[in-house]
Amino acid sequence: MVFVRLLGIGMLAFTLVSCSIFTQGEANKLVMGISPEAAKEMVSDVPHDEFEFTVMSIPNDKFLAIEYIMALGTSRTPFFLVFRNNKLFYWGFPYEFNRYPDAEMNAIGRALVAAADER
Repeated sequence: MVFVRLLGIGMLAFTLVSCSIFTQGEANKLVMGISPEAAKEMVSDVPHDEFEFTVMSIPNDKFLAIEYIMALGTSRTPFFLVFRNNKLFYWGFPYEFNRYPDAEMNAIGRALVAAADER
């Protein structure tokens, strides 16, 4: 009887944890300029990874990346929130940073992907 109860509690906990996923709907709630703490409060999932990185062409700014795994139908893909000097600067998939004609945004994207690949 105790085993059945423990099994039931375990299954309930697993179900509740597995329901917590990062979706496009949650990404749409994010607002430029918020702090990392505020962004984490807006998202129901826990970050997959979190790390600081540097951009050689912007040495005076501090960058923080928070990586989530976004659920897109049946697939899962990395999705980054990038904070510049503790404010949300950009969020999206790694390849999206290179879509901008802005050289600074491209440099940030390259540095982000390089730092993520090292982890």
